[in-house]
Amino acid sequence: MPLVILQPSGNKGAREHYRDTIQTPVSLVDYASSLGSQKSTLDALFPTGTAPMWGVTPGGRNPQLWGRCSAGDLVLFAANKRIFGSGTVRTTFHNEPLARILWGEDAEGRTWEYMYALDDIRPLDVSYEEFNRWVGYNERAVIQDFRVLSQEKSDLVFAALDVDVEIYGTPVSPGDFRAAATRIPDELDRERTTQQRTESRYIRNHLFPSPTATCDLCGEVFPCAFLVGAHIKKRAACSHAEKIDIPNVVMAACVFGCDALFEKGYVTVADNWSIRVSGSTGSAALDKRLAQLAGRSFPHRDALRLPYFLWHRNNTFRG
Repeated sequence: MPLVILQPSGNKGAREHYRDTIQTPVSLVDYASSLGSQKSTLDALFPTGTAPMWGVTPGGRNPQLWGRCSAGDLVLFAANKRIFGSGTVRTTFHNEPLARILWGEDAEGRTWEYMYALDDIRPLDVSYEEFNRWVGYNERAVIQDFRVLSQEKSDLVFAALDVDVEIYGTPVSPGDFRAAATRIPDELDRERTTQQRTESRYIRNHLFPSPTATCDLCGEVFPCAFLVGAHIKKRAACSHAEKIDIPNVVMAACVFGCDALFEKGYVTVADNWSIRVSGSTGSAALDKRLAQLAGRSFPHRDALRLPYFLWHRNNTFRG
C-alpha cells in the first residue's frame, strides 16, 4: 500500500532545489547522457519529456528509508512549520552523477544521489500542529528529517487529505485483491478503507498499465489521472464472483462526463455493442454530449460483459 514520505526542505539549498527541479521539471533530453539506461523508464513514465525530481544524501538511515519508497507514495514537502506541497512518486532510481549536476554537493561532499521522480505536484498549506494531530505526534513535533511513515500513520494522512494516491501505486497481487474484495463489507472503518484502496489499485493496475489510456465510451485518450475504473454493474449489487471478475465487470471511463453519464443512467451499451443514450434531458448541453456518444461502438466485445450491461440497462439506464 502507498506510504507517506516526509521531505523537509526549509534551508536555502533545499528551497533552491525545489525551485530548480520540482517547480521547473528536469529535461530528460538535456540530461540523457547522465541518465543512461534509466532514461527509457523515465521516458515511458513522463511522455512530456520532463520530470520533477528530488533526492536524498547517503547519510544516516537515508538509503534504508529511500529503499522503502515506491511508485504511488505521497511526498509531503515541509518548511517553516508548514507542509507546503505534495507530489506522487512515479519511480525511484540511484544516480550519483546526475545528482551532482543538478544539485552539487553538501558541506560534507555528498550529493542527493538517492533520487525519485514525481508527478501530480500540488500546493498544500498544513501546519505542523495540524499534521501532528492527524498522526498522533506531540503537537510541537517538527519535521526535520527525511522520513517514511508507517502504513497506519500513512493511512491517517491519506484520510485527512482525501487525496488519490492510488493512480501510480505498485501492483496488487490477485490474492491480495481477492482477499480485499471478500473482506470489505465486514471490516471496521479504517480496515475497510485499506481494503477498498487495495481493490481500487488492483483495478487501476489492470486497466491502466501505461501513463495514458482510452475512455471506453467516448474513445478519447487521456492521462490515467483523468480515467476511472467504472463498474458496469454496481459493485454493491455484485456477487463475490462478480466483484472479482475485473476483466469484465469494469471499464475505463473518463472524468469529463462519461463516468457520471454511465453511473446516472444516461448512457448504456446494447447487446450489439453500440452505445445507447437516454431521451431528451431538458438540458441542451447534456443532450449535445449524449448525441456525441450515441451509436459509438464499445471496443471490448467479450460476451462475458453482456450480462453486466444487461443489468445496467434494466436497473440504471433511463432509456
